[in-house]
Amino acid sequence: MIAIITPDPDTPAETFVRQHIRLIHPNKTCVVYFDGNGESLVNIPSIKIKTKSNTFFEKFKRLRNLLFWGYSGVIDGKNYNLLKTFFERHRVQAVFAEFGPTGCAVIKICKELKLPLVVNFHGHDATVMAKRRLIQRAYRFLDRNAEAFVCGSQHFKKVLQSIGLSEKKIHVVPCGIETKSFDGSETDKDGNLILAVGRFVEKKAPHLTIRAFAKVLKSCPNARLEMIGYGRLLESCKELIETYKIEESVTIHGLKPHEFVKNRMKKASIFVQHSITASNGDTESQGVSLLEAMAAGMALVVTNHNGFKETVLDGETGFLVPEYGVEKMAEKMTLLLKDSSLRKKMGEKGKFRVHKAFEAKDKNHELYQILTKDKAYGK
Repeated sequence: MIAIITPDPDTPAETFVRQHIRLIHPNKTCVVYFDGNGESLVNIPSIKIKTKSNTFFEKFKRLRNLLFWGYSGVIDGKNYNLLKTFFERHRVQAVFAEFGPTGCAVIKICKELKLPLVVNFHGHDATVMAKRRLIQRAYRFLDRNAEAFVCGSQHFKKVLQSIGLSEKKIHVVPCGIETKSFDGSETDKDGNLILAVGRFVEKKAPHLTIRAFAKVLKSCPNARLEMIGYGRLLESCKELIETYKIEESVTIHGLKPHEFVKNRMKKASIFVQHSITASNGDTESQGVSLLEAMAAGMALVVTNHNGFKETVLDGETGFLVPEYGVEKMAEKMTLLLKDSSLRKKMGEKGKFRVHKAFEAKDKNHELYQILTKDKAYGK
């Protein structure tokens, strides 16, 4: 049995967490989480660790943990005993932590129970949080105590090395896609429909996608843009759409379940994402939505951002444009809208690439091997 530790298993955007729970070690996985209500964990053994109080005694324990374990949020006290009992009841033999701070929280129990700990870094936990001195210190302790680290791209591996994690411990395992769930008929594709999926936050730069699309409409008036997501930039993006007077051509669906996203991907012909490095340094790690779009047979126009070039083959499965390159993004979107054979060719190549290199079953098996060093845990 393995244990997956995650802040919140129900977070809509983190489909990769739920995939790991289902596929790394099917039916032999338990889950530990801190927020949410565990709606996604039906028939999966789980335990919620409640947030600590702010009493003087708790403050003292946090200071002690900071000194001895490098991280004030280390699970201890009653929560430690609850978790220890949970691990023993389910005969946990390895621990997989989603996000760096989550790994820091369980180093004490993993070390004392002699459980191998593998920590999966995703983006913000390495590019933004690692700038804080206390987190830097916590990651030094984590590097000494964790068995291995995982990230989604070779580019992001360099980021992990730059924050002090040992190169020999870092494994590059891109997120996988359950390709069959994105299969659709080419005849169902709408040649005028462009899709963008992602949170309305700075590093996703949805406003730049809108600006590029406004330029596209000048030569492709029948084009339509659908955006799926939510976030603090949502209202400003709606205002931008009104400013450009393109309300009839742009639909913002807001937050939607993953099945809705899959259905729109099966319908749309072009996928766009204008990710940038945010002002606080936050970046993408791999770009799961790019893989999903390729699995659905879409041609892509995305920025040449971090590990995206390891996912999208420029000129073959889509186009890579510069960050903030609104004109260039508009140019490539227009080209694809006007050239149906190019859209189809790129869509087919993208789908083949995902099936060959990013199949979820294969990627999750790689994670299982890292967790267990190929031992037959739970068998």
